Amino acid sequence: MEESMSDDIRSKANKLADSLEKGGKTRHAALVKDVLSGNLIGDAFLAALRAACDTLLTAAEAIDPVSEMELERVRTALDEFLAPDKPEE
Repeated sequence: MEESMSDDIRSKANKLADSLEKGGKTRHAALVKDVLSGNLIGDAFLAALRAACDTLLTAAEAIDPVSEMELERVRTALDEFLAPDKPEE
C-alpha cells in the first residue's frame, strides 16, 4: 500500500526532529515535535505569536518614535505573557 503524502511529510518531520535533537538543537526539535503533536497552543504557536507582536510593535515605533518607551513596556509584558511554560524546579 502506498504511503499518503501527509504520512510521508510526518515521517520526514519526525526524522528532522530526531536529527535536530542529535545535533544538540533540542529547542528546535521540541518545536517540530510540538507542531507534529497537534498542540495548537504550544511553544511553536507562542513563538510565532511573539514574533508577530514584535513586528507590529516595531512598526508602531517607526511610525511614532516618541512612544518607544511605552511600546517597550508592552513588548516586555507580551514576552512575559507569551513565554513558554517553564518547568517547575
